[in-house]
Amino acid sequence: MVVDKKKTTAVAVPAAVVAFDKHLEQAFVRLAAEKNPIRRAQAAGIIAERLRSESARFGEVRTEALIELRESGWSLADMSAEFGIARARLSQIINRSEYRQYRRDVMRRR
Repeated sequence: MVVDKKKTTAVAVPAAVVAFDKHLEQAFVRLAAEKNPIRRAQAAGIIAERLRSESARFGEVRTEALIELRESGWSLADMSAEFGIARARLSQIINRSEYRQYRRDVMRRR
């Protein structure tokens, strides 16, 4: 998919973010309502661990989107301005992902 670089900054929050915020807020409300401090502490620990493990998946989705934009002609400067991520960090994210894919391809050939 080719994305036009001109006027791409979205004014509205993406629907996925709205849904995530809603569910996260519901989880906090339910957690705070738990009367038993042992169960509340256990639940908080489980939720925190799940958020940590799932954050990697969100990072992969972001990386794939950044690579897609880069391959469609976006410069690192354009992407930096659009997302507020330093050009050096964007380069690091994209290059690390491309290297991992290269290593997977090499290992498959063996």
